[in-house]
Amino acid sequence: MSSINLPLGKSTQTGGSNKCLEMTTIIKKDYSHTYIVTDKISEFKYIVKKGKYVGDEFYAYSRLKLMDSQVVRMALPKIYSFKFSKDGPPVMIQEYIEGLSGYDLGKIDIFVDKSDPKKTEYVWLMFLLKLAYFINELEKSKIQHNDFYLGNIILVYSKALKKFDLYIIDMETMVDYKNKHFPLMFREAMGNNKEMIRMGWSEKFHIGSDLNQILGEILEKYEKIMPKFLYDKLKPLIIVHDKEFPYAISEKNQETSGDEIMVLVNHLLIKRHKVRIRDIFSDDFVSNHGY
Repeated sequence: MSSINLPLGKSTQTGGSNKCLEMTTIIKKDYSHTYIVTDKISEFKYIVKKGKYVGDEFYAYSRLKLMDSQVVRMALPKIYSFKFSKDGPPVMIQEYIEGLSGYDLGKIDIFVDKSDPKKTEYVWLMFLLKLAYFINELEKSKIQHNDFYLGNIILVYSKALKKFDLYIIDMETMVDYKNKHFPLMFREAMGNNKEMIRMGWSEKFHIGSDLNQILGEILEKYEKIMPKFLYDKLKPLIIVHDKEFPYAISEKNQETSGDEIMVLVNHLLIKRHKVRIRDIFSDDFVSNHGY
């Protein structure tokens, strides 16, 4: 039996039989299992992932944590431990983030509040800015998430502060083109052109594909609640194909690159709110991006 260190110097068991632990299966597939484990004594929750693609996800989190970007590091769940097993697939234990998925924006009052359209508009711009910033940092290093859809983001919302933090999860499909790291799931699809097209994957770095996917989903799902002017600005930028995942593209889309969407959001912030990105982020952000 092993343990992981928790905040305030506490620890919790992560293996063996223990009546103090409650395990709930949230994903069960032939190739992977994901559980939420609750320590009944400390009420601490964490995620246990076990499967043949877990090693690639651990690589992805480790690679991104090394990036010189505080915003990227803060958008990722903490990884408590990772180990290979002689008798089975690798296992990773990570932070449990309690929040709402990208499919639940309509449940967050600041995204749907009609009493103050200006504030609601600003919230949507901040949401898009956070998505674009994260992807821009990856694209600068020729890295792509490759499964960047609404189900793979989590928003942790403080109703008291009227603010949210954004987290990015499920990185097992991430491709590090610069270092030629292609995850197992990706390699299994290589040579199968139909599968590569279905997933929006390519053996070559194709800038803008991550945001094309999630922005396309946002526009489709939230047309009725997002500000109309913003919908009208973004809609012409999106490439859509007639297939299972219509916004997952295997080609580049420069107009939905992280940098281009940040330029667009910056323009709208100046024009409509008299605010610049440099007023929001640190001096380090400004010096790196010139906004």
